Formats: sequence, structure tokens, C-alpha cells
Amino acid sequence: MKIIAVIITHNRTSLLHRALTSVVNQTRPADDVYVVSNSSEVNYEIEKDICRKFSVSLFKNIKTSSHSGALNYSIHLIINNHLVNNDLYFASLDDDDEWHPNYLLEMCNANKSNCDLLVAYLSRINGNLNNIQVLPRALTRNDFLKGNPGVGGSNTFVKVEKLLLVNGFDENLTSNIDRDFFVRLLSNTISQTIVRKHLVNAYTDNGRSRVTNNLDIRIPNFRYFYKKHQHLMDKDIKNEFFLWAEKLFSLSENDIVR
Repeated sequence: MKIIAVIITHNRTSLLHRALTSVVNQTRPADDVYVVSNSSEVNYEIEKDICRKFSVSLFKNIKTSSHSGALNYSIHLIINNHLVNNDLYFASLDDDDEWHPNYLLEMCNANKSNCDLLVAYLSRINGNLNNIQVLPRALTRNDFLKGNPGVGGSNTFVKVEKLLLVNGFDENLTSNIDRDFFVRLLSNTISQTIVRKHLVNAYTDNGRSRVTNNLDIRIPNFRYFYKKHQHLMDKDIKNEFFLWAEKLFSLSENDIVR
């Protein structure tokens, strides 16, 4: 099992240091580590120093200037530098999250059947609140059409072959990127393992700018996601989709359906 760890970063140099620390301190090291930057030139220079300290490769994103564009560029780098086979895995980490030290080891140990997809539990941390996301026994496309059961890039292993099968990430999206990807991935026959251990911390503190709390980004992305995938939703799934959007983001059906 060969694991390529990918961090996408965007003008968060102090957080990048924490994320990279969690990657290089793994008890089972990644086979390669790529940091792809969407940052300003000033912060890119700072990122160079950080990555040099950790002896990892830094690349400037040359695709669409977005998180999804940078993810696709990282896939491009991987397939140019590694043999794509049934044993090559993509493991991304958001620059504001961190892996527990045994994350890669636990995922490898759980991969008894060379699965296409492995997902671990993550904890959403906001100040003193620590909310561990308990995943279903198996993920389905409907889980992502109606919401998100607790899955993101940071707690996901996926074969590079399967990334290529679904043409990577949709560069029209700046949020709902993971949901859209999993809708498309789980529309195929995919073998999966849910690792029922808390191995990832996702920091969701509201004291800083995040895509999640920016409605100017959220609203058009919800509209795009709904327009793209509504044909897959029955009446019940649509109702749950709108309830989820309202509960978490205060978005009404009228905000989304235009």
C-alpha cells in the first residue's frame, strides 16, 4: 500500500505548520508528501520555508485557483511521479486540520481487502466543543445528496485509480467539493471500509474566515450542487437536503432553487 499525502493550503501559514507536523510525525510515514499552494506570493515564500523545514515538496497550483483546482493539480503531480496501480492511495489533509499520529498506520491495518475507499472518524473541534462524527456502517450516494455524514478530505483514503475514474474534483465548486465528489464516486461500484476510530481533528472555530461560514460562497455552491444532482434525488432526499441546508447554514429552499 503506497500512500501519497496531500495538503492544500491557502494563506494559512500558521495552520499549515500544525497540519504538516501531524503528517511528518506519523508512526507509519507517508510514501510521499505534496503541499499545493493557492496562496499569495508573500505567503508562498513563507510556505517555502515551512516546507523546507519539514523536507516536503511544495508546488504552486497552476490549475483553477480554488481548493478543487489545487486537488486536481495534486492528482496530476501524483500520476506524473508515481506508477498508478491498484496499490496507490491518495490521502488529503486540509491545512486547518490534523491527523492523529497513528492515522496512516490504522488505515493501513484496516485495509485487509485492498479497498477502494477507507474513511475514519473525525472530530469537529470548536473551542471547548469536541464533536466526534459517528459514521454509518457503509456510505451511500444518498448520504451525500441529503447532507454529509461526517466525511471530508482529511479523513479519507481513496485509490488514485478511482479519482481518475470520476475525473477528480469539480473545479466549478468552492464548497460542497467533498459532497459532490462522493456523490459521483459512490455512483459506481466501490469497495469501502469504515475505520471506527477517531483519528482526525477538524478545526471548525468561527473566529477566522472559513468557506463554511461565508454565505456569499455557500449560496451559489448549494445552487450549483442542487442543479447538478437533483435528478438523483427522490422527494424524500430533496426534503432532507433542504432541511440540512436550513439547519446548518440557514439557507431556505428559495435561496437554493432559482
